[in-house]
Amino acid sequence: MEMEEKKSCCANKTTKRPEEELRKLVNRLSRIEGQVNGVKKMLQNDAYCTDILIQVSACQAAFNSFTKELLASHIKGCVAD
Repeated sequence: MEMEEKKSCCANKTTKRPEEELRKLVNRLSRIEGQVNGVKKMLQNDAYCTDILIQVSACQAAFNSFTKELLASHIKGCVAD
């Protein structure tokens, strides 16, 4: 049964995630969205370039963390035994 689930994960190009995992991933993206909106406001308010770059760096780090979590989930659920 588990082997069939793994095949279907990749075969159907969809992934059913546990609710807790989905909630955590969506929360991470929501925080990133808030950070990006903050950068946008800084730009619109003529903030100093260095201050904007610091916030952009924080956004990149947050997105990298999201990517690592998603990749770990993919490896655990779709690739590994």
